[in-house]
Amino acid sequence: MIYGTLVHETPAYYQRRLDSARQIVTLIRAMENEDFLCLPLLFGLCWIIACDVLIAEQKRLRRLSIPESECTQAELDSTLDAMARMGVFYPTMKIEVRNVTRTEDA
Repeated sequence: MIYGTLVHETPAYYQRRLDSARQIVTLIRAMENEDFLCLPLLFGLCWIIACDVLIAEQKRLRRLSIPESECTQAELDSTLDAMARMGVFYPTMKIEVRNVTRTEDA
């Protein structure tokens, strides 16, 4: 997933990053509770980046008054829920959920 300042300067990179985040959401939504038993922490760390991307997209859509921000919010909620479920096994993920939630509110 592309992450950095170049993304904000190049629309193609921004879209690629957004598409990657949405692919992560698709995978998360397909997961069962049992799947969380064997996930490494690295997955959760990738989800943090996906959350950052979705928050940026949501802010962009709201700034432009585009109604699709509701869809982006649902994607973000799915990702945060998965991170919270992972937090049962990795307590640091609970902290990250709080951090992402604070970022979203800012």
